[in-house]
Amino acid sequence: RGHSVRVADISCRLARRLGFSEKRARLIKNAALVHDIGKIGIPDKVLLKPAALNTAERKIIQKHPEKGRDVISKSEYFRDFIPIIAFHHEWYDGNGYPLGLKGSRIPLSARIVSICDAWDAMISKRPYRNPLPRREAEKEIRLFSGRQFDPRIVREFLKLSRR
Repeated sequence: RGHSVRVADISCRLARRLGFSEKRARLIKNAALVHDIGKIGIPDKVLLKPAALNTAERKIIQKHPEKGRDVISKSEYFRDFIPIIAFHHEWYDGNGYPLGLKGSRIPLSARIVSICDAWDAMISKRPYRNPLPRREAEKEIRLFSGRQFDPRIVREFLKLSRR
């Protein structure tokens, strides 16, 4: 729960910083709260593994955006959340999943949640590793600008993360 709340809060702040309307920023925040809902379809032995995942386990966890899309697509209320949930693991250079979308083909709202999700994962303790210090996490974000993350969003995110 803590991860989703943190991702939602920073996603909303970043959306505002990028000039989104308050209504759209709130939609992004609400979608970010449930961005990992597809993990309910992932076996506990993978989801709760206290070590790094192997290749087969990574393939299983990489199904969570599609599983999430399937879960929320059953409700008209959540329809606008679909692009965020389905595409928050796409990479700007096309090397993400589930579809390998590239650049502007990835919905902007998903690109926002993607960087916030990665940031929180890096600075949070995991069963298999300690959190990165903020400066190290900022270096990682910069390093993956143009690869995993939209460079324009990286610039604004880094300004926001220093506040």
